[in-house]
Amino acid sequence: MLLALVATAAFAQAPEAVNPFDEADESAMFRMDEELVTVASRYAQTLRKAPSIVALVTADQIRTRGYRTLSDVLRQLPGFYLWKSPEGRDLAAVRGIVSSDNNRLLVLVDGVPWYDGVYTHASIDDYLPLGQVKQIEVIKGPGSAIYGTNAFAGVVNVVTWSARDLEGGELRATAGARGRFEGSGIVGGTYQVGDRQVELVAFARVLDSIGDGPDVTPRGRDNVLATDPVHAVTAGGHFRVGVLSVQLHSVDYLRSYTENEADSPMSIANKDISEYRIANHDLFLDVRADIPLSDDVGVTPFFWSQHHNNPGSYSYSKGFVTERLPSSDFGFGTWRTYERTVVVDAAKDTRRMGAGVDVHARPALDHQLVGGAGVETVRVLELSDRDYSPDPDVRNSQHLAQPTGFEAPAGASLWNTYVYAQWTWTMLPQLELTSGGRVDLRLAPVGVEDTSTSNAFAPVVSPRAGLLWVPTEQVTAKLLYGSAFRAPTVRELLVVAPIGDDGLHTFASGNLDVSPETIQTVEAQLAVVPNDWLKTSVSTSYSALNHEIDKVAPPRAYQNLIPTLKILGAEAAVGVRVDRLDADVSYAFTDARYAGEPDPAAPATIYAGRRQYEFPPHMVKANLGFQPVPQVTFWSGIEGYSTRPRQDWAGDVNQDDGEAFALVHAGVRATEIGREHKLRAGLAVRNVLNSEWSTGVYRDDIGVGDAATGVPKFPNGFEGEGRSFLATLEIPI
Repeated sequence: MLLALVATAAFAQAPEAVNPFDEADESAMFRMDEELVTVASRYAQTLRKAPSIVALVTADQIRTRGYRTLSDVLRQLPGFYLWKSPEGRDLAAVRGIVSSDNNRLLVLVDGVPWYDGVYTHASIDDYLPLGQVKQIEVIKGPGSAIYGTNAFAGVVNVVTWSARDLEGGELRATAGARGRFEGSGIVGGTYQVGDRQVELVAFARVLDSIGDGPDVTPRGRDNVLATDPVHAVTAGGHFRVGVLSVQLHSVDYLRSYTENEADSPMSIANKDISEYRIANHDLFLDVRADIPLSDDVGVTPFFWSQHHNNPGSYSYSKGFVTERLPSSDFGFGTWRTYERTVVVDAAKDTRRMGAGVDVHARPALDHQLVGGAGVETVRVLELSDRDYSPDPDVRNSQHLAQPTGFEAPAGASLWNTYVYAQWTWTMLPQLELTSGGRVDLRLAPVGVEDTSTSNAFAPVVSPRAGLLWVPTEQVTAKLLYGSAFRAPTVRELLVVAPIGDDGLHTFASGNLDVSPETIQTVEAQLAVVPNDWLKTSVSTSYSALNHEIDKVAPPRAYQNLIPTLKILGAEAAVGVRVDRLDADVSYAFTDARYAGEPDPAAPATIYAGRRQYEFPPHMVKANLGFQPVPQVTFWSGIEGYSTRPRQDWAGDVNQDDGEAFALVHAGVRATEIGREHKLRAGLAVRNVLNSEWSTGVYRDDIGVGDAATGVPKFPNGFEGEGRSFLATLEIPI
């Protein structure tokens, strides 16, 4: 029925987008009439009047500042702290909320959720190219009332160039330190095909990098320095005819396993992605139709599908062993030395699909309504992780030895149904009220045991309310409340790991009785723009996170933690624009602590009383732009972090808190150069001062609760990236 409706409406005329607010007299105030975002409510609003605290990063800022990845963009925003996983994934911690899999931060591409089907991990590194990005919209705070699961600590909407934005195209090449090269192209425009207008955009990107990312030094041993290879090929596009729009993305992404020391040939070989690799093959399709039912009501039926295949093959060393063999026929014992290696083969192949309908209505001039309903599913095609310990008596025996690991039943599916609505009422010209919510009901998974009593499949309600007060054109105040949730993932529910000799699961095992994580947040913001050259804002927030899911407690199955994580935050920002100078400075304070005291008889209380691991309580971010002439822009950026809590988590092991550090970046961009004044070029330098710095890893890799040693697995964390360069050339076509 859905596809029939889409096909029937394909050649109807699409309505113009409706901007529900009149911003005519704000054009001089930091171009607020241009700063439109859709991430807060699924329709266009100004930053000033969106019912969320939203940050916006434009394409010009991305290119002037030499941002290479979405991680580079996020780390320059207040309240964001970036770190790494042992597998080499970039992770974002927002307002003191950390995650080992980025599944508490929802990443959207043109408003559609993108994440893998196993961990619901949102990729924020080189996985998503920035060459086709028009702007990036960021919410810090809950967004489940609109977007559902994973819109927990924040939402990032990556908005790509539309055909009307382009009306042409661009070729772009970047080259950087340690063998980084990226070539991309995008072309688009509106074309008349018969009596139909067609909007078409196509893009492609190729990336190769020997390595300019962080290095890890597990247990203090040397790593293969400055070698973090990545290879990626991305292609796709979108088109629109009448009311029908389709977008297609294809991603092939290869990287190495970060945790490999330089103490053996096998470990070094793991940095060669032609031999060992973690691969990501992603095919994403989104089809929707914007159908006007009247001047004030429209519906958008949609269907999307994402096939995410994430195979991995790598090994790691457990060191060298010297042992004496039994006596030979001649009566003499023989000694031998060999390397104890573990070979890992992983298969993580899933398919996600969703369908539903969104509704947009404006029943009166001062009322705006959005809502919708839909169904989503993720199906396990193959999910296993196998560690093979070789037999030293059999050459090349790593795949002959008995494997250990985990797996999930092939064909198992998780289903979710939802309905949501949001109503905005402009009560007075100066006062606006927003309220709404979403209800999600996860269905019992197909292909697994009875789940009638499982907490994971109870309904979840995510309410939202906001008050916007604009007493003058210079002052804006927001008071917001939101509740968000994160549903247990396929990894946390369906994976089965064997029981070892110690009576514990050899790997973290799934648990069908875990409850969804929930968070309640109250936040407020006051923004004052006294004139056309100064803007200021202050904000504060309080969050309470309950039912956090982790795998630290026996029997090494995913469980809900008992203590509540209480988070108090505050931010202040000042922006100045005087003639050719543009500057902004922000300060963020975060106090994230687990309530209560740990109970030795209740392992799920292990984190009670601790500050959130590794997240810095204080951070400062600053950006300074200068245009000596209209065609040239210089930029400098600073990010500074206070010490990060570690000792609270180290038990009896003496481990200092992470040292405070600051990084300085710089860039320059020139436009309208060349004989025809069409070329654009840029040069960016990250970590200009070549400062030494490090970040930790997720807390389950630091030895907490390790009955064997209690020693942090990564005492030195990750060594941060040193000075690196990136040169860019853009050729409009």
